[in-house]
Amino acid sequence: MQQWFGTIRTGEFINIPQPGLLKGLEPMKDTDIRFVGYPDCQQLQIWLPYPGNEYERLRLVCIPSEEIQNEWSVNEIISGSVKLLIDSSFIPPGEYRLEIEKQGHCVHTTMLTKYKEGEEPPEEEKDTATETPVPTEGYIQYRDGWGNLIPDEDLILRGRVLQGMSDRFSRRLEYHSEGRSGTVVYVEGDKRLSFYYEFGGGDCVAFIDVPVQAKWEKETGLSIDRREEIIEFIAQTALRDQVSNGYFKISENAISLYRK
Repeated sequence: MQQWFGTIRTGEFINIPQPGLLKGLEPMKDTDIRFVGYPDCQQLQIWLPYPGNEYERLRLVCIPSEEIQNEWSVNEIISGSVKLLIDSSFIPPGEYRLEIEKQGHCVHTTMLTKYKEGEEPPEEEKDTATETPVPTEGYIQYRDGWGNLIPDEDLILRGRVLQGMSDRFSRRLEYHSEGRSGTVVYVEGDKRLSFYYEFGGGDCVAFIDVPVQAKWEKETGLSIDRREEIIEFIAQTALRDQVSNGYFKISENAISLYRK
């Protein structure tokens, strides 16, 4: 199997609450993941905030295709009770998102870049970890001539971006069966989109209906720019959840799941 020995850089961890929990999840910090590289081997070392038996899997997702590059069961890579060891030499150069799943939900995620062998990250990326964080308290607040606070558009925009990222990282599917048919529900933040499905025959496990391009925005309330990415997510996730060994096909108005 081919190996790649380029440098790996990771980004800031985003910690996502589990649905239904009143208390926040113990966060992972940027220092909880470390890349160790040698001429003939390399590892990603990860320290979890909870015992490993409370987690299910890690997933490495390619950006921007959203294809799963690698997937590991926590039981296979745990060393001790909270430390995970991943042989990262089998990860090709590229941009990825690392997702850590707990009780069926992505709860910790970070961006990851694998560089080509001999290629070094740009200087500005190397210094990212030492940059002074933007203060969240004590920043200057401006007022208009009547003494009213003027909204800080930068903070508002950043809050919207972070909320959008959190929604996308925590998105999932729910399945509601009614005999030989039912609905697949795409959940992203407070959005819930229902898609009718019906069981197939032979090697075809099921068909999931999706709106055609002309009706996408009207039926989902989401931009047409997101159609391809959401349908790809539904296809990959439904296949992983419902078919142990199979593949999918996407047409203009349906996703078809097949077993091999």
